[in-house]
Amino acid sequence: MKTFLSILCYFILGSVAGTVAASSIYMIFCSLMTFTAGVQQGFFSSYFFINGVFISVPLIISAALVSIALFGIRRPSNPVVRNTTYISLGLLTWLVLIPLDFELKEKYNLKAGYSLSETEQPAPSQGYFRPAKGGSVYISRIMDDRAADGIFIDIEGISGKQGAVIPFSNENIDYEDSGYADVLIEDSLKMSPLVSIPCTVYMTLFGRAESEWNKGITGWLLFATFGLALISAAGAGRISSWKLINVISVLAAITAILIVNTYDFSEKLNVNIPVLNLCIAAVLFASGLIIPVLKSKRQE
Repeated sequence: MKTFLSILCYFILGSVAGTVAASSIYMIFCSLMTFTAGVQQGFFSSYFFINGVFISVPLIISAALVSIALFGIRRPSNPVVRNTTYISLGLLTWLVLIPLDFELKEKYNLKAGYSLSETEQPAPSQGYFRPAKGGSVYISRIMDDRAADGIFIDIEGISGKQGAVIPFSNENIDYEDSGYADVLIEDSLKMSPLVSIPCTVYMTLFGRAESEWNKGITGWLLFATFGLALISAAGAGRISSWKLINVISVLAAITAILIVNTYDFSEKLNVNIPVLNLCIAAVLFASGLIIPVLKSKRQE
């Protein structure tokens, strides 16, 4: 009973703390995307924070499950209770919590009705050079309707004379396409590949999961085979008597499962991934059951 309660408390507290931290980071980053150079703005946004909760919950609770699996390698006491609790939490996560997260996210966004449209974003501030199509633009004055006065420096020769300095008045500027309110802010927030690649992988899987959930229970159950494969990765933690090797094995299994599913859901592999996930889960679960039995027979 003590083992069950300790794992449950760890799962709940870890999930809550991790979700709050991840949602705060998401909120700050999204707020920065709406920032404009030279304009004082706040970081806190309830809309971004709540959406950060919905987006981060699947990641955080999955990470909590991985932590429980790794903790079981370090302290392998009460294996029956620990493994039963772990599998139960894994099934609860993929059959109840993540679908509930998608449902609440959809209801909240329909109710909030918020979008980062051009009219909601602040107009680019004056007094800065910014890249524009074909060159660079300097804004000396911004009107209430977002039209501007300034000069355009023709870098690519689109005006017929490369390097020409062209003044303009009361015109709408065609800035380079960006998800940021101000391209100057974007230049300051470029992420390294160590951050951007995992984020891209997660958002690819998150978008695919949400899409499959929208298709109905059949679509979700097929996608949830991915979750079953991740849960079964704990079985790789029984292959050796060395704890470090077991930890590496679990992490390697999780990485392989993520790579296969990410590439498939990016339509880069022509295989039946739900079937492959079921096969992976069967092999890893069997390994977790059979290898300890073989070890005990050798010891006898």
